[in-house]
Amino acid sequence: MAMDGRQIALRFAALSPEARRGFLDRLRDKGLSFSELPIVPAEVTGRLALSYSQRSLWLTWRLDPESAAYNIAGMLHFSGNLDEDALRRSLDDLVRRHASLRTVFRADGTDEPEQVVLPAPSMVLSAHDLRPQPDALRARQRDELAAALARQPFGLEREPPFRAALIRLADDAYSLVLAVHHIAADGWSLRILVDELILLYAGHAEGRSVQLPDLPIQFIDYAVWQRNWLEAGELERQLKYWRGRLGTEHAVVTLPATGGRSASAVAGTHAVDLPPATSTALRAVAKQHGASLYMAMLALLKLTLYRFSGQSEIRIGSPIANRQRMETQGLVGYLTNLQVLHTRIDARRDFTHLLAEVRETTLEAYAHQDLPFDLLVEALQPVRQAGVHPLFQVKCTEQAELPVTWNAAGLEIRLEEMPGTQVHFDLSVDFTDRADAIGIELVHSRGLFDEAAIRRFAAALVSLAEQAARSPRRRLADFTLPPPLACLQGEPADTRARLVPALWSACVGRRGKAPALRHEDRVYGYAELDDAAERLARVLQERGVGPEVRVAVLASRTPEFVLGLLAVLKAGGAYIPIDPQLPRDRIAYQLEDSGARLLLASGVPDGAYALPVVAIEFHGHGGMQPVAKAVAVRPHPDQTAYVIYTSGSTGAPKGVMVSHGALANYVYGILARLQLPDDVESMAMVSTTAADLGNTVLFGALCSGRLLHLVAPERAFDPDGFADYMSRHRVDVLKIVPSHLQALLQAGRAADVLPAHTLIVGGESPGHALVERIRVLKPACRIVNHYGPTETTVGILAQAADAMAAGGAALPIGRPLCNARAFVLDTDLNPVAPGVAGELYLGGPGLAHGYLAQPALTAQRFIPDPFGGGSGGSRLYRSGDRARMRTDGSLEFLGRMDDQIKIRGYRVELGEVEAQLLRQAGVREAVVVAQVGAGGARLVGYVSADAGRELDASTLRARLAEALPDYMVPAAVMVLERLPLTANGKVDHERLPDPAWTGTGAYEAPRGEVEEKVAQIWAEVLEIERVGRQDNFFELGGDSILSLRIVARLRRAGWKATPRQLMECQTVMALGEQIVAQSALQPVSPPAHLPILRRGGGGGVEGLSYAQGRLWFLWRL
Repeated sequence: MAMDGRQIALRFAALSPEARRGFLDRLRDKGLSFSELPIVPAEVTGRLALSYSQRSLWLTWRLDPESAAYNIAGMLHFSGNLDEDALRRSLDDLVRRHASLRTVFRADGTDEPEQVVLPAPSMVLSAHDLRPQPDALRARQRDELAAALARQPFGLEREPPFRAALIRLADDAYSLVLAVHHIAADGWSLRILVDELILLYAGHAEGRSVQLPDLPIQFIDYAVWQRNWLEAGELERQLKYWRGRLGTEHAVVTLPATGGRSASAVAGTHAVDLPPATSTALRAVAKQHGASLYMAMLALLKLTLYRFSGQSEIRIGSPIANRQRMETQGLVGYLTNLQVLHTRIDARRDFTHLLAEVRETTLEAYAHQDLPFDLLVEALQPVRQAGVHPLFQVKCTEQAELPVTWNAAGLEIRLEEMPGTQVHFDLSVDFTDRADAIGIELVHSRGLFDEAAIRRFAAALVSLAEQAARSPRRRLADFTLPPPLACLQGEPADTRARLVPALWSACVGRRGKAPALRHEDRVYGYAELDDAAERLARVLQERGVGPEVRVAVLASRTPEFVLGLLAVLKAGGAYIPIDPQLPRDRIAYQLEDSGARLLLASGVPDGAYALPVVAIEFHGHGGMQPVAKAVAVRPHPDQTAYVIYTSGSTGAPKGVMVSHGALANYVYGILARLQLPDDVESMAMVSTTAADLGNTVLFGALCSGRLLHLVAPERAFDPDGFADYMSRHRVDVLKIVPSHLQALLQAGRAADVLPAHTLIVGGESPGHALVERIRVLKPACRIVNHYGPTETTVGILAQAADAMAAGGAALPIGRPLCNARAFVLDTDLNPVAPGVAGELYLGGPGLAHGYLAQPALTAQRFIPDPFGGGSGGSRLYRSGDRARMRTDGSLEFLGRMDDQIKIRGYRVELGEVEAQLLRQAGVREAVVVAQVGAGGARLVGYVSADAGRELDASTLRARLAEALPDYMVPAAVMVLERLPLTANGKVDHERLPDPAWTGTGAYEAPRGEVEEKVAQIWAEVLEIERVGRQDNFFELGGDSILSLRIVARLRRAGWKATPRQLMECQTVMALGEQIVAQSALQPVSPPAHLPILRRGGGGGVEGLSYAQGRLWFLWRL
C-alpha cells in the first residue's frame, strides 16, 4: 500500500540517525525528493535542541548577555479609543499560539543549550501614562521610553524572549512597543505578530471570536526536522557546493573607512532614491535579461563595491526568508538564513554580462539555501577578526512594500519600524521597489564610515545605476564615478624660462663672495665656486663635452662633487653622480651602461676604469690665472641634465634621465612650497651623492643664494658630533630620511640635531610618533613631508606637517608641487573616489625622459596620459605605490604594489638582490623578503643549494657586499634544503622561517664590565635575547643606522666610541678592547660653548670646524 508524503515524513522522523541516510538514498532511487515532503510535528521525548542558527546566536549571547544587538523592535501607534483589556487578551493569545515566544534557553549538564517551552502565562504588559506631561514633551519621552525598551537585554535563560509596553500620550492616542529577541523571531515573524495581533484585537474589542488558521508545526518541530534532514546527508551535499563556490581565500572587503571597526557598532542610516526614469529603465533591463530586480540591484552594488574597494572578487550577503515550505509561512521563529553571493568582476565585459553572472550565482544559491550560515562559517573556517563579519561584510536585502496602516475596531493603527541601534555588517544596502521609484536605505557603522563617506558611496551607486540603465552594453571599465575624485593638480607656473644654470648664475651675481659651500673647515664663496666651475667646464668642452654628452662625477659629499656637476652643466653636458663608496663592480657597470664620455674624479679613483679621467680641483687647470671661461651654453629644457641610477628589478641598476626643464620645475616647485623667509640662510645635505634625495637642499640652496652645508659622512653618522655641528652653525634647513633622523636623535642633546627652521623628511614614511617627538624637542621647527620617485625628479608632492590631521601610522605624502599632477587610479585607469586605495600615477613637466637605453621599460612605466593633461604627448608615470586621497585633499602612502621597498630611504628592487644571489656559485633557488626589525625595514635572503653543494651564509653575504651597496646586502641569509612552495608553485612567504639573529658559533659569555655592558646594549638595541662576546654585530641584524644607537648608548654609559669603530670592531670582544684601549670609563662631555671664527675683510663670523673645535678644546685643557 502506497504511503502519502506525510506518512513518509513521519516514518523518516522515527528512524535512527544512521537509518535516515539510507532512507533518503532509497527515496532518491524512487525519484522522490525529501525536500518535497511536509514537515511534521516532532515526537521529542528528551531535551529540545536548538536549531543551528539558534545555537550560534545563543553562544553569541552568552559572550555578552547585556547586549541588545539582536533585539528586534517595532511600535504600533493607535488613534482612537483603545480597549486595553482587549489588547492584553490579544497579546496573551499570541504567546499561547506561538511557543517560540514563551521559550527560554538553558544550558544542560554538558553546557549545551536546550529549549524549554513554558506554559502559556498571561502577558506582562507594562504601562506608561504620559498625559500628565506637557504636550510638547510627550512624543520625545515616548520615543525615549520605546528606545529604552528596545535596548533592554533579554535574560534568555530565565525570561521569555518577548515583551511589550503600552505608552499613553492622550485620551485617544497610544503607542504599543513590541520587542523580541532574534533567537525567537525574524523580520518575517514581526509582520506575522502585527497582523495577527490586529486581527485578534478587533475580535476581542468587538466581542466576537477570531479563529486564526491552525499552525501545522511549531518552531521546535522545524528545528528537529532541519537537524534530521541535514545530518542524513543533505549537509554534505550543500556544503560541497559552497566549498567549491567560495574556495579557501576569504578576503575582507576594504571600503574607504573613516574610522575603525568595533565589536558593537552604532548604526547610521542614509536614504536615497533612484530617479523615476532610472528605476523604470532598470526594471526593463532586468526583465529583458530574465533577471529579477533584486539581481539587477545586486549587480549594481557589486559594481559599486568593485570601484570602492579595488577588489575584483566581491561577496555580498543575501538574507533569505527560508520560508519556501507551506508549514513555515505562518511560523514565528528564527528561520532567516544568510547566503554568500560571490562574483568575480571583469571590467572588460559589459553590465549585461555582470547581470547574467549575478543571476546564475543567485539561482544556484537558491538551490542550496538550506545550509545554515553558521555551519558554513564553521566548515570554511575563515580567519576571524574582531568586528569583522565572517565571509562577507556587505549585505543587500529587498524589502517588500507592505502596508503600514490599518483600521480596526474603530482605531487607526500605524506601524513604525524601530531599526536597531547596532549593526552587524559594515554596510547594509536595503531597497524597496515602490510604485514611484526604487528607494534605497544604507545602514552603516558610524564608527567605520562618516556621513560624507556614505553620501559619496550612495551618489556613486545612483550614478552607476543611471549609466547601467541607459547603456547596459557599456564596458564596466568605462563607467564613471561622480566627483570628487582622486585627481590633484599643482599650481600653474612658468618654470622653463630660467633653468638651473641660469638660476645659479643669477645667485653668483647677487651673492658674490657670500659663502656657497661649507664642508668642515673648507668654505667656498659663490664667485669662487663659479670661477672654478668655469675653468673645469672649459676643460670639459675642450674634451668634447656638450649637449647630451654624459660625464660621470665620482665624488663623495664634498665641494668637489658640487664643483664637478656645476662644471658639467656649464659645459652643456649631463652629469652622472657616482658615490665612491659603491662596490667597484657596480661603479664599473654604471660607467659602461651610461655611455659616459669622461670620468670626473675627486682624488685618485679606487680602481682602473676604461674612461679618460679628469681630476676635480678647485685651483687646478690654470691655477690662479685669470679664469678661462667656458663657452656659454644655454641648454634646451628638454636636454638631459643628469642621469641617476636606481635599483632595477632585472638584477642591474637602471639609469633615469632627467631633463633641464624637469629639474628647473622641481627647484621652482619645492622653493615655492617651502616659502623660506630671507633670514633662512643655510641648508644641510647628509645623503649620498648617488641618490637624488639630497637634490632638494643641493639645488634649493645653490639656486636661492643660500649656504649649503655638506656634512661629512663620519659626522652624519655620529649623533653627538652631528648635533654639535647643527647647533654651532645654526643650520636652518635639513633634508633627511626618518630612520636616519631617529638614530641621530639618540644624541645627548637631541634638540640640537634639528634645524632651526625647517625639517624636510623624505625617502620613507615618517610616523606620527617621530613628528610629535620633534615638536616636543623643537616646537619652532617646521616639518615638511616630501615624496617622489626619482622618475619624477627628486620629489613631486610635499606638505607641512602642521596641515596634516593627526592619527594613523604615517603622515600624508602631501599635495602636488607647481605644474605637477597626481591621480589615484584603479586597474582600469579610472580615478577612484576619496579614501579608496589605488595606484598613484604622476604627471607634469617634472617627469624624467625615461630609462637610459631601455625603451621597453620606459614605455611600461611612462604611459600616455589618458586624461590629456598638459601639452600633446603628455605622459603619466606609474609609480607602483598604493595610495589614497584623504578628505583634506592630501595623499596618503599605503605601500607598494610590487617587490620594490625602501631601506633607509634607498629604493631597492628585491629582484635585483635575488638576481645577485642566484649568480653565486652553488645557489639553486633564491628569494629575498623585507622584514621589520629594530631599525626599520631590513632584508632577509633565503637560498637552497645545488645538488651536492654546500652553502655558507656568511660567505654569501660577503660576496653580495662586493657587488651591492651596503643597504642592499641582506641582514641575514638562511640556507634551506628547499624553498617552501604554494600549490601554484610559487614561493610560500608565509612558511619562510624567521631568522634566528644569533652568532654563527657557539655562545661565549662576555667577560668583564665593559664587554657585559656592550653586550647588554647590543641586545637591547637589536631586540634579541642575548649577545656573546664573539657574535658579529652585522650577523645579528645590525646596520649603519643601528650603529648610531649603539654609539649613543655607549656614550651615555660613559664610554667613548664612534660608528667607524663599530664598523671595524664588529664583535663585542673587539669593541670592548677598543674602548678599554682609549681611556676606558672616561665620560664623553662635549664642551658647552665653542668659540666662533671671525673672518677678516668683513667676511662675517663662522663656527669652528669640527677639527678646529677639538684642537681648541685640547688647548683649553
